[in-house]
Amino acid sequence: MILELHYTESLHHPVAAAFLRGNNVKQWMLEIGRWNVSVSELDCYILPQSIHVTEEGGLFVIFKNPALCKNLDLLEPYYCIDQYVFVPANTRLYPEIRNEELRSVLLWELQVFHPTIGLTGFEKKDKVNLADLFSYEQNLQTDWSFAHPGIPDRILFNQILVEQMTPEEIIDAIKESIQPKPLEEIPLKKGEQPSAFEKFLDKIKLILFTGIFSVVEVVVKIIPESSPSNNYQGEGILQKLQSWLHRNMDELQKKRDSEINRLLNMFEENTDEALQYAIPLNSPYLNRGSQSVSDRLTRNPLKFNLGKLGGGDVVDGWDLGDRYYDLRTKYMNAAQKQIEQRDFKKAAYIYAHLMGDYSSAANVLEQGNLYREAAALYKDHLKNTSAAASCLERGGLYTESIELYKELQQDEKAADLFMKINQSSNAELYYEKAIISKLKNSDYLDASRVMHEKMDQPERAKIILLDGWNNTNQYEPCLKKFFDIVHVTEAKRTEEIVGLIYTKELPRYKRPGLLNVLEYVNKKHADEAVKEKVQNIAYKIIHDEAEEGNVQLLHSLKRFVPGDLLIGADASRYITNNKKQTFQEDHSKLLHLDQSIKWLKAISHRNQFLAIGTKNGHLQMARGNWYGNFEYYSWSQPVKNHTRFTFINAPYYTNQIYLHSSEGIVINKKELPKNKYFTENLTITCPIWLQNGSPVVTIGEDRNGYKLETINQEVTLHEYLLDGPLIKSTVIKFKGKIYNPSFSSTQCPLIYRNGYYYTFNEKQILLFSNKGRGVAFDLETGIRFVAASDQVHELYLIISTNKGCYIAKPDKEQLNLSKQVFARDYIPNQIVFIGALRFVIAEKKQAVLFEIDNNNVPVLLYFFETHNTIVGVLNGDNRNQFGLLEETGRITICDIV
Repeated sequence: MILELHYTESLHHPVAAAFLRGNNVKQWMLEIGRWNVSVSELDCYILPQSIHVTEEGGLFVIFKNPALCKNLDLLEPYYCIDQYVFVPANTRLYPEIRNEELRSVLLWELQVFHPTIGLTGFEKKDKVNLADLFSYEQNLQTDWSFAHPGIPDRILFNQILVEQMTPEEIIDAIKESIQPKPLEEIPLKKGEQPSAFEKFLDKIKLILFTGIFSVVEVVVKIIPESSPSNNYQGEGILQKLQSWLHRNMDELQKKRDSEINRLLNMFEENTDEALQYAIPLNSPYLNRGSQSVSDRLTRNPLKFNLGKLGGGDVVDGWDLGDRYYDLRTKYMNAAQKQIEQRDFKKAAYIYAHLMGDYSSAANVLEQGNLYREAAALYKDHLKNTSAAASCLERGGLYTESIELYKELQQDEKAADLFMKINQSSNAELYYEKAIISKLKNSDYLDASRVMHEKMDQPERAKIILLDGWNNTNQYEPCLKKFFDIVHVTEAKRTEEIVGLIYTKELPRYKRPGLLNVLEYVNKKHADEAVKEKVQNIAYKIIHDEAEEGNVQLLHSLKRFVPGDLLIGADASRYITNNKKQTFQEDHSKLLHLDQSIKWLKAISHRNQFLAIGTKNGHLQMARGNWYGNFEYYSWSQPVKNHTRFTFINAPYYTNQIYLHSSEGIVINKKELPKNKYFTENLTITCPIWLQNGSPVVTIGEDRNGYKLETINQEVTLHEYLLDGPLIKSTVIKFKGKIYNPSFSSTQCPLIYRNGYYYTFNEKQILLFSNKGRGVAFDLETGIRFVAASDQVHELYLIISTNKGCYIAKPDKEQLNLSKQVFARDYIPNQIVFIGALRFVIAEKKQAVLFEIDNNNVPVLLYFFETHNTIVGVLNGDNRNQFGLLEETGRITICDIV
């Protein structure tokens, strides 16, 4: 039988070797160097030129680890058959032969079947040491001290920047892309077009009438005209002149009204053309109550120029009256249409130039990937540096974003971007700054994360995590993370390290935490020695606790001996039999958060709660449940003493929670994972649109965010996706007058139920529908804040005022406000519903529980007193409990009989 090589078009086997043809050693070395593979991973043999000529024909290289060949571009690759025979990658042996039969005909330890050389082979002792292929000449004894040092290396570039266009130049480019039409007047119907003389005459009339009217008004005030006799009821000369002027000016106003009507109609017919005539509603020259020197609208080019935002071009004053809301609604609808059509430039023009809403303009520019323009609006017009930095980052403008992050002292973000532009030395510098800041904030867990994940320093991270186990309230998660790293870096030492962690001097309060960590390690490791070590220490901890009266940890035994099906029942029986004899201190009425933190506010979210506080000028957060399990998180940004925080959540719709600060602090997103203590994960965030301004925000049933905002004294409702993009805006038109339509208080919520929203200003409850129709209810007294029942029960509002509290049960556009005032003697810090009909009014150191009876009248049930200032009222583990969080971290659990 004769074996032959037959060509095949595709590779059927993994590559394991390569042939370097020729006898040039230098070429061999260059090719091997190109692979960037250590020579210790290679076995090399020299092949002859043919089976008849023994001179070198090439170098045959075998990869000890064939996986190294996967991404290499080899000139002549080979694969291996049965560990003994190497053949070219694009060939196969013919005829096919079984491995046992092939082995019976082989002559050497290794065979190479080359298409032209033929079948050759070698023993493993023939392996070539590549170092032996180099020859070194005798060193010369020469004095080199007089040698010229040569030309120094050029200084390396730190960065290369492309000269960018200015924002104004970019916006001018947008303007050119829109291609505005020539300036013309709004087209009129046939026969309505006035002549040039008529238009000129109308302007002269308006100027003249306005001047005469002003003079007459002054004269009438100074010299009031009297009647000739007591019986004469007619008008005097001045009054007749005023009436005549009114009639003529009304005629001119009618012409102006027809212009506005045509503009409103034009929005229905041709939005693009209508925008060219649109009146900027944010212009400082616009006066809805004054007369104009012109009765004609003129066409405006669709300019979007950052340098002219907020006014600068004189425009006519227009007396729009109620048409103002109609026109603003048309603008909103036009902007929404442009967003749907993905014409984000034009939508930004409408928001910024026509309505003065720079926040929405920046948002839609960002949606259109116009990041530089959006960042310019955020930074220069909205004074939101954080939003500008984030925007530039999303746009890949890393160098500019880095400078803003450095200004904001967000060192880790700056370092991340330095890594993206391959400036590792700068990245390391700013990672170190971030670590120092986190350690100063006692956040050992996050500091270790940067060391391990960002700087690849596992040993240093382990040291920090052990410090966290010994010194912080994050001791359990720190130790878990420590063993995660141990499992990767030195798994064989796990048994030894577990023994070193446990000491007899272990503080009692850490025993349950260590037991949980041991369970975690036990599940992670399959090594029997580790399991035995963990089990023995768990027995000691449980025994020590039982000796001191805490037999509840006996339930944990079954987690360490999963094969023993009886141990759980035995532990339960023992606990039951010894319950009366065992002394246990009663901790059921009190829980304690970290007392080194000054706590500011708290909120319940289904079966867990969150609390915000400060320590050493930095923001801290605790996550807790009613079993006394707590997790702690922190932010590195400094916090001013007077900063107020607001949680915005919708626990029955989403687990995403907004956290707003009165100072516009950047609240970087925190992911709070689901684990054995908490059955639901939470996300804490503050999107860009919420960072500045008041937190009059709610989360709807559709999980979108809704923000009420005042722009130029007009109220607008914006709808956003939870992660940021603006969806649409709605103008809110209220019946009657709204006093001071601003929402500056952090206790001014936006409440939503069944298509209607509720909020308040200084002395009014504001109610409006999602279609933009609103009603303002006067209370004739100052409103402190409003609290609402939760989203799954019938809506009740408790309104705290300077005269006491009112209760309301709204129904669509009816507020149904009770006339009876209750809780007159209390000055609430907060009011929180803890059920469908029960709510708590919390003062400084006292809380009062009320229940709404069948007549919708609040009835006082209980008083509760605390040691320190109450900062949070929390829903308890059941409907007959609630908790009072004090600023010191003490949580009093109040039972309701």
